[in-house]
Amino acid sequence: MTNRNPSSRLSTEELDALQGSVALAPEDASPYAVDTWFKYRNAYLVTVIGFYVVKLLFFTDETVSHFAILPADKADLILYIRLRALGMVVFTGFYVWSYLTNWKFEKVALTFAIVSGTLCVMDYFNAYIYLHEQAWPLVSWLLGFRLLAVICLGLNATNAARAPLMPRSIWK
Repeated sequence: MTNRNPSSRLSTEELDALQGSVALAPEDASPYAVDTWFKYRNAYLVTVIGFYVVKLLFFTDETVSHFAILPADKADLILYIRLRALGMVVFTGFYVWSYLTNWKFEKVALTFAIVSGTLCVMDYFNAYIYLHEQAWPLVSWLLGFRLLAVICLGLNATNAARAPLMPRSIWK
């Protein structure tokens, strides 16, 4: 450290205070600004999405049996359910890729939060209104898990600037 005035010296306490000062570093660069709940929300999202994808792709007939539909509409509902599951896989892959590479993650997270809320409402009008009354208790729990996933996506979107620092990993 070169000084123009050699007689001015900092004490160790002053140097430590300056190095630990929040005002010297931007808030986003501070490790304390990282949202520590990101990994837990992402783990919950992956669990819910994995459950829904397995349920919709591999147990489609069981899922369709909860609906009070005409036999002619059964094929259309099966196609709708399978396309929704495949769409979830594609969109989740893009979300994870955007998160890991930090490619416009703030915008992607906000878009996914809005789209997932819209799709939840859309599923209500396209599918949930045709449920048997006996299926409502189970589907209410599943819908609650799904709404909690939408909330997690919204929290990820609002805290996207505080996401873990690069390089990111799914497993850390």
